[in-house]
Amino acid sequence: NARAAGHDAEQVVDALVSFSRYAVPQPLLVDIVDTMGRYGRLQLVKHPAHGLMLVSLDRAVLEEVLRNKKIAPMLGARLDDDTVIVHNSERGRVKQMLLKIGWPAEDLAGYVDGEAHPIELDQDGW
Repeated sequence: NARAAGHDAEQVVDALVSFSRYAVPQPLLVDIVDTMGRYGRLQLVKHPAHGLMLVSLDRAVLEEVLRNKKIAPMLGARLDDDTVIVHNSERGRVKQMLLKIGWPAEDLAGYVDGEAHPIELDQDGW
């Protein structure tokens, strides 16, 4: 979440070290730097003809993902060496599974703006 919000690994590590009551274990800091460095090698993008796609900036990473027994069934057809279709209903699950295997995807697909729903807070009795 921090990386998606525009923060880099150095900022996250500095914040943890600065605000932690106890010493932060070095292996945790290394893991944070490593995982944040992997962010964005896989991207979820929207294509006008193909819909939601997973695009890899590193072909070896996509090959690893396609071999994963839990993720592969959630993916659709492979369009080329670096691109595979993702069904819209699997978007969240694919992102969660990619994070679990250490490849957090950058979600560039956006969402469809819906119709505004008027809602008011009932403040009676406050």
